[in-house]
Amino acid sequence: MSRDRVVQQPGSESASPPPTAARERIVQALCVHFAADHLGMEELESRLTRVYGARSSQELAGLLADLPALPADAADSGARRLPGDAGQ
Repeated sequence: MSRDRVVQQPGSESASPPPTAARERIVQALCVHFAADHLGMEELESRLTRVYGARSSQELAGLLADLPALPADAADSGARRLPGDAGQ
């Protein structure tokens, strides 16, 4: 019995879709950027649409590439804080 081996050409790898958690991290970061006035409403909406349409992690990363760096905990703490939770 012979086994056929499939050889992929460089650059032809099919990228798996980014995990949901990665998409949510990008959404959180975009919301923090919006709150910091780095993005307007139209740009935020456009990028959020592109987050859920992204087919690779590289596409997701590109949605933040032109924005200033956030402190390491800014996306997590800012996105999870509910109105009225100041200081908690």
